[in-house]
Amino acid sequence: MKKITLFFILFLSAIISFSQTYSTGLMTFNGSYTGQVDVTASTVTLTLNGPDDRWLGIGFGVTCMTNNNDDVVMFDGTDLTDRNYVGIGNLPATDGLSNQDWAITSNTTNGGTRTLIATRDRDTGDSNDFVFPLAEGGINFVWAYRASPGFTLSSHGGNRGSLAAGFTLGLDDFIVTLDFNISPNPVKNSFDIELPQSVYHANIDIFDVYGKKIYKGIVSNLNSNLDVTSWNNGIYLVRITSNIGTQTKRLIKQ
Repeated sequence: MKKITLFFILFLSAIISFSQTYSTGLMTFNGSYTGQVDVTASTVTLTLNGPDDRWLGIGFGVTCMTNNNDDVVMFDGTDLTDRNYVGIGNLPATDGLSNQDWAITSNTTNGGTRTLIATRDRDTGDSNDFVFPLAEGGINFVWAYRASPGFTLSSHGGNRGSLAAGFTLGLDDFIVTLDFNISPNPVKNSFDIELPQSVYHANIDIFDVYGKKIYKGIVSNLNSNLDVTSWNNGIYLVRITSNIGTQTKRLIKQ
């Protein structure tokens, strides 16, 4: 019996460890460009929000373009390409067709802003790719986007900078007593919120990617529906606060 109990504890611990998500949270590069990186044991999810009429770029684990061979990705209007730095003033070199690891899962534009979501393996095995840590701590980023409209990879002008962000455990990993469901997700017209039976009262707050609260209400039933037809396309954070805890989940409006 003790062996079975110990095995179960170790197995449960392994599942919890594997499912943990570390996140930078929303990083504000400047007034026109933001990003977020979420990391699990196997996968990295990159979210970029920036001008929809020009290329966007972000580098990982570096503070400037002088770090030769370090990892950078650039969105050229169609693809998110893996590249590496070859010095200031030079266009980052591509990693080659066989080493293009990012897969775009969502690419939407609204009101002049592009929201791009892409994923890749946390550790691709490519020496040019940054291996994202699966632990709390800091990481440096560099960012840039083209100085003028267009997707030809040319000068960013003054649209560039660096930022140090901290990886922390996502809220979902701290709160395990409240587990609400959102469906469908992504959503076009309306979505359902399903609460556990132990919840008898819940408040709902929804924020856009810039942290602005765009909806506040009360969920009085275990199953509720919210119409989002008039909302802009993009990413939203849905926070439920109830008698048994608080949890936040991501919602994609298409």
